[in-house]
Amino acid sequence: MSILKLFSGLILCFLIISCVNCERSKNYILEDECNLVVIIPPSDYSNLFKTKGYDPISKEEKFYEDDNRWLDFYKKEIRGRYHC
Repeated sequence: MSILKLFSGLILCFLIISCVNCERSKNYILEDECNLVVIIPPSDYSNLFKTKGYDPISKEEKFYEDDNRWLDFYKKEIRGRYHC
């Protein structure tokens, strides 16, 4: 029974600690911006979204790297500009 209480306590502590900075995490993600015409499609790395393109306004060439997982959902849909 004491192992169950210890395990339950650890899970509770983890849940409380993991949500302490939810507001900061939300703001970090909301401030992220990627305005890019993709030339080279995203990489196939499992934990890193990495691509190359240019800013459509300034025409400046840019590389974009991000470890936020939400962009990974769209890797198959994002194709390079010169993709056949």
